[in-house]
Amino acid sequence: MRVQYLTDPSVYDQVTFWTHEWYAEGPYTLFIDFDGDATSYGEGSNRIDPQSYTTVFAYVGVWIDEDAGPLEGLSRISVGFEVGPPDALVAPSFECLVPGATVTGGWDSGYTLSFSECLGSPGTLVYLGQITVFYLNGAGQLGFSDHPEYPREVLDCSVPPGGHSYIIGYGAGVGGAPPTPVELTSWGSIKAMYRD
Repeated sequence: MRVQYLTDPSVYDQVTFWTHEWYAEGPYTLFIDFDGDATSYGEGSNRIDPQSYTTVFAYVGVWIDEDAGPLEGLSRISVGFEVGPPDALVAPSFECLVPGATVTGGWDSGYTLSFSECLGSPGTLVYLGQITVFYLNGAGQLGFSDHPEYPREVLDCSVPPGGHSYIIGYGAGVGGAPPTPVELTSWGSIKAMYRD
């Protein structure tokens, strides 16, 4: 998985994170979730408003559609990430959560995760890894980018492995909650600084 900082501020407001029921179509759907404990696609949380200057953990998951047909799961996946803007989110890192997985690549080249055993089955959700970022302030976003050599590639568990593409279900938003309303008095503004 690759992290790419979004350096052009004009694109930040063009990305939307939906808060309605999730919809995705395809056998493999990638998503980012802050809970890390969902059992089906759409149960997770893709928005968080942490305190400034704190570490934020997000989980990368893949949903294997129950209507995927004869697929048995996945044996390899290649992906990249986008994190930004750099004045909101810094110091990203990725840790694979699948025991025995082989991880190749890096932030600049994208990641490929290969699994020694078939991972998942139709109708299951599997968490692949954890993204850790340091949140400064303002609105930030975590999303996906294509692996430069293997864009959106998924290999299933058949012999020989069949090649598929994943779809991007949803990314995640960090911070940027509307300010706390304050009474126009000196005490009101002081109390607002300490509200959660």
